[in-house]
Amino acid sequence: MRKILSLLSFTLITSIVALFSPNKASATHSAGGEIIYVHISDSTYQFFMKFYRDCTGATEPGSFSLCFFNTCTNQNFSVNMPKWTGTLPPDNRPNGSPVSAGCSQYTNKCDNQSSNVPGYREWWYSCIATLPLKCNYWRFGVSLCCRNTSTNLAGQGNFYVETTFNSSFTWVNSSPYYSVKPIPYVCLNQAYTYNNGALDSDGDSLWSQMVNPLSTGNCANANTNSTLQTLTPPINFTNNPLQTNNSFNLNGGNGQMAFTATQSGAAALSMRTREFRKDGNVMKEIGSIMRDVQVQVLPCSTIAPSLDTVSINDSGVFANGKVYGCVGQKLEFCFTVSSTDTGAILIAEDNLITAIPGASMTYTNLKTDIVTGCFSWVPTINDVGSHSFLVLIKDSTCKPPGILLQYARTVDLQIWGPVQTSNDTSICYGEPAFLGVTGGGNYAWTVLSGTDPSLSNPNIPNPVATPKVTTTYLATSTINPYCPAFNKDTVTITVLNGPTIAGQKDDTTCPGYEVPLNLGIVRNTGVTYNIKWTPPTGLSSDTIEDPKAKLKTTTQYIVQVGSSDNRCKTIDTVLLDVLTGMSIENIDTQICSGMSVDVRGKGDVRYAYNWNSPTDGSASYAPAGEVETTIVPSDTGNHKYILTASYFK
Repeated sequence: MRKILSLLSFTLITSIVALFSPNKASATHSAGGEIIYVHISDSTYQFFMKFYRDCTGATEPGSFSLCFFNTCTNQNFSVNMPKWTGTLPPDNRPNGSPVSAGCSQYTNKCDNQSSNVPGYREWWYSCIATLPLKCNYWRFGVSLCCRNTSTNLAGQGNFYVETTFNSSFTWVNSSPYYSVKPIPYVCLNQAYTYNNGALDSDGDSLWSQMVNPLSTGNCANANTNSTLQTLTPPINFTNNPLQTNNSFNLNGGNGQMAFTATQSGAAALSMRTREFRKDGNVMKEIGSIMRDVQVQVLPCSTIAPSLDTVSINDSGVFANGKVYGCVGQKLEFCFTVSSTDTGAILIAEDNLITAIPGASMTYTNLKTDIVTGCFSWVPTINDVGSHSFLVLIKDSTCKPPGILLQYARTVDLQIWGPVQTSNDTSICYGEPAFLGVTGGGNYAWTVLSGTDPSLSNPNIPNPVATPKVTTTYLATSTINPYCPAFNKDTVTITVLNGPTIAGQKDDTTCPGYEVPLNLGIVRNTGVTYNIKWTPPTGLSSDTIEDPKAKLKTTTQYIVQVGSSDNRCKTIDTVLLDVLTGMSIENIDTQICSGMSVDVRGKGDVRYAYNWNSPTDGSASYAPAGEVETTIVPSDTGNHKYILTASYFK
């Protein structure tokens, strides 16, 4: 759309004058129109009005008053928009050209007022204006009296169209535009398909909907809907905006319309196309345009052509109404346009030059009853996503009443990009690795190499891995079988270790006995090592390699060793098992000669126990590992008995 600027010859910027009177032009029999704008710089834009005049009505206005209104300050002003003169308008046709030229052997009202075929001309108007402030809702409108008589609207009220803009989001925006001329003629009781061909030069997302034609007198006022005719079934803007017996259908995503008109005469159709742009993770609406046109429903003897199901070769797949292709792989397919009337003269065109600039189309057998179109495109990584283009079918068979019929079919494409996993990375031993994958869907993760898969969930895009050794994971998109060369990718997680240490072995010791510890760090010259023992209980120091430990109870230490040349730490555990003590429960006592004493006590079974008496060598001693024994003195007198507990590593 920005190419329009290269065609402009204006050098004078129209100044903005505040006007608070209604912005109307006096005329009759307005058949339609639309307003678009192109960003020039900063907050300056070029506005275009395309006015569709019924050739039986009054002469087109010499200019329009373009109304400006914002809801932030309720400011209302207008700018004069003169008729395009001099060079050709941006569509490279003389200003005032017919919307449909018709058949050469027949005339319409634009050529001959006595003709029975209605006719319309398209007139371009333009001005340049600067918006004085940013606002989340600008409205640009044109009002004109009066509308043509329509089968679905009552009376001949004002004709009004508008365009909106959220400039608080950005100054840099050109409005969407309709790349296909409006519908001029539709055959009564014949299935019809059409598309306005909404496009956006900024790559914004578009959504179209049918709305009630407006009769507002000034853009500063609240919108006023045109009054509808009372019909059966009633007019509604979902499936019966004109009398179609509720057969009207609109695909909001691609703008494709399909319906069968059931009432002769002129009907008003109004479409609004909204524009969305991504802001972070949120889609924001930044404006809208609308096209208000009049459709002439006429009895016809021409048979409507059809476009067959797209036929695909090995470079793509056709399923669920879409053509699927792959990045970097040539996408080729063909289709046929045919008519059951063997005398039909069919012409096929498309909007690839604006919809998919890198693609090409070749047509064969033009001006016959069967036309073949073959599409070719090599999508790049920038083309990943949804695309669509229009095939415009013109039937110039020119049977009575002698109108040139135009049909539109949308071809939807889905380009799959390569599946891409997150970058290879490294983790320290014991850390988690957060995996990720984009492109495709319905993922399955598997392990290509490594001994520890350790995935939180192998069927989600972002599983968590906790490998203990270097591991390579493969992600496969099972939703996209069309691109086997691109539907999988790998990511390798390298597990890094900290400084090398010999490590301190677990040990067993006696209570209160000092145990020397040593981690055995393999030291490198010039490297600083950081050591931390947890807990510090019983240690001579908790920050050195070789502390001494003196404990009363069993303790497990966790020690971390870091270094100035390694982001990872080596972690080791050391268990010091402290033996329990021993005790004798008996007190000194007296016995008669020949009697015995049962000694009661307890102690760690890992001790070797030894009873000894310097005065009585005939005593009985406890079995190995036991304290309790029976003592039988050998003779009378005082005897001392000593219990010794020993532990040998």
